[in-house]
Amino acid sequence: MLSAIPGITVKPDPPQTNMMHVFLRCDPERLLEECVDIARTERVLIFRRLVSTGVPGLAAIELALGDAVEAVSDAEIGAYFGRLMARAGAAETRSEPAPELARVRVGAH
Repeated sequence: MLSAIPGITVKPDPPQTNMMHVFLRCDPERLLEECVDIARTERVLIFRRLVSTGVPGLAAIELALGDAVEAVSDAEIGAYFGRLMARAGAAETRSEPAPELARVRVGAH
């Protein structure tokens, strides 16, 4: 679902457990600004922090889904991420994995 949103790649895809890495092709500062704005206006916090990828213009989050996620539909989750990426100015419109993701390690410096 998330990998269908322009600028987002999920690893592994499809996820094998309730934890996955979500790569966001946007300026990290802009992502954080828009995430905070969505939290203020819609009272939904999409993520708390970004993880370094070592690739300019590519941010990541580690997404772990717990029992509380059942209160939110897949469509709603997709809509929040879609709005975030649109507002932050997603840097790519393709949904297939970017070649540089093959060498990205989440948390790399």
